Amino acid sequence: ATLGEEQLEKLSVEQTMTKADIGFAIAAPILKLYEGERMIELEFKFNLRSLSGMVGLIADMSANDEELSTEDIFYKMFLNAFKVDITTEEGWLNLDKYEVKPPEDWSTGKIKIRFYLSMAFPSITGYISDVHGQQYETTLPILQIYLVSDASIYPYSFFKDLIIDSLTINVEVNNLRSLTLYNEYGLVDPVSPFHPFSMQPRVGSYFLIGNSEVFSKDLTDINFNINWFKLPTEKQSYTEYY
Repeated sequence: ATLGEEQLEKLSVEQTMTKADIGFAIAAPILKLYEGERMIELEFKFNLRSLSGMVGLIADMSANDEELSTEDIFYKMFLNAFKVDITTEEGWLNLDKYEVKPPEDWSTGKIKIRFYLSMAFPSITGYISDVHGQQYETTLPILQIYLVSDASIYPYSFFKDLIIDSLTINVEVNNLRSLTLYNEYGLVDPVSPFHPFSMQPRVGSYFLIGNSEVFSKDLTDINFNINWFKLPTEKQSYTEYY
């Protein structure tokens, strides 16, 4: 077949053409996430006119199947629709756990995709062409999102006309432990108990907490969990103890 031929009805051994990868990649410094329990949220704001086509298809499918609500069809549409890879030191790793949140108000045009990474997941690092291939022109961490061609509902039919107006990336990290600590006498070892403001604190004593991953981001919220050493017993109050 000079210009190719339909492959859909052919057995795998009869197919003469390979499926193309269709998708996109996102590179951003906020994706540099070394450790802890991590959540990445992509909030896509779609052009409303382009989104109307997908909304219409969902409504038609719901009308043809009374047992499925529009929300059921939305989740079914996105179920296993994407193959997602992210850069690590060893190469690309797959993010197989994600959830898609439908917009509470479709007039906003916003759809959120969230990815969850456990404590055991390797560090997300910058792109290195010799390690990851693909020839991207960046050194930032990269998230690749591909459409899955053999999903239960072919996702390209729904997503091909969507136009993205903007993309907002939010991340959340819990149990991050790699901190660099200083007081006025120098570096503090966080592995064993220490006096944060030295053994003889005075007015003006300081305690510094550093982490390149945390403090290079535009923080919206941060909490520190401190385990105090040799606390007073339950029978004593702080006033009585000190």
